[in-house]
Amino acid sequence: MKNDLKGVMLNGLWCNDPIQVREEVRQVFEKRFIAPKKLNLNLQGIDFPTLSEDENMLLIKEIKDLEIEDVINQCEGNKSPNPDGFNFFFIKQNWDILKYDVC
Repeated sequence: MKNDLKGVMLNGLWCNDPIQVREEVRQVFEKRFIAPKKLNLNLQGIDFPTLSEDENMLLIKEIKDLEIEDVINQCEGNKSPNPDGFNFFFIKQNWDILKYDVC
């Protein structure tokens, strides 16, 4: 096998015991990818964009079933929103059945 790990050097000695090799590899990756205990981030002076009260209200307002149906009807029929293969033509043709699950 090309990606086979036959063993590792532990304290200057070759080790090919699978349990010890596995533990050594785990420890190496744990040390490499562990987040530092304290991050020295300074976010002062950074101007973060914020939403206005009106924009925030638009995000939390209830979406009406008719709005969803209008958006679906505006979409081209041969476009598929997901890799499941159901395009908008299918959704439009079967909207009477699908709308209860979608809405």
